[in-house]
Amino acid sequence: YKSKNWTASLESGYAFDIGHSANRAWYIEPEAQVIFNRYHAPKHVEANGTEVSVAQGGGVTTRLGARLYTRELDMNQNRVQPFIETNWWHNGQAQAVAFNGEQQAAQTAKDIFEVKAGVQAELGKGWAGWGHAGVQMGAGHQRGGEAQVGVKYSW
Repeated sequence: YKSKNWTASLESGYAFDIGHSANRAWYIEPEAQVIFNRYHAPKHVEANGTEVSVAQGGGVTTRLGARLYTRELDMNQNRVQPFIETNWWHNGQAQAVAFNGEQQAAQTAKDIFEVKAGVQAELGKGWAGWGHAGVQMGAGHQRGGEAQVGVKYSW
């Protein structure tokens, strides 16, 4: 069984300075993204004789969102950047597989709303860290959650 997946993404955003306090700057960053995806796999026959094939293996997904964040103005301090982000994801086409020619489409929401909160930090001497938690909500009681933590060292 051999499959191929091709994905391309185009993303754009710009941070607008919306204000300052004594030691912090505040920004809002609208973002837009278009993801093109193409999946192909040859027909496969299972041990019981069922023929499995890709009925719909591609499409376009779009994302519109905005991130609100703040950062330290003092460049000599560790720069901590907390944020909150919202996104609207639109899945243009449901993925589908066929069993003996009978198509079964994925029962996922076409439109998903996402909220994330997290922090990015420049920790000094080449070290950076980040973390966020988020939830997704869609039609038909579709729900999801995620969390991510990372550390990076650059030299």
